[in-house]
Amino acid sequence: MNNVNNNRISFPNLLLVAGNGRNVGKTWLVCRIIEKISQNQKVTAVKISSHYHPEDADNIIIQNERFIICSESKINSKDSSLMLQAGAEKVYFIMAPQQFLTEAFNFLKSKLAGKLV
Repeated sequence: MNNVNNNRISFPNLLLVAGNGRNVGKTWLVCRIIEKISQNQKVTAVKISSHYHPEDADNIIIQNERFIICSESKINSKDSSLMLQAGAEKVYFIMAPQQFLTEAFNFLKSKLAGKLV
């Protein structure tokens, strides 16, 4: 299902939202999509950042010298929490420089396989 080829990963059920700036509406758009789709299907959300942010040790799934992956479970104003509040069944937060993003997704692929992301 998820194929890795030339540093690319295939996720057939993935919708990717990106923008080249802060406060341009990415999270707002994603939350509206999650609200709509989660009425009929389970949705898993993944927030990606190339910058490292402080995280509770309880939320960290894996942390190494290349990337950090957290699971969001708290209600607050962070983007990942807003996605949870919008109706996502599960939310992951990947913090990784671009060169390690494929490796981070490979780590998560068993948790994401077959899910709407």
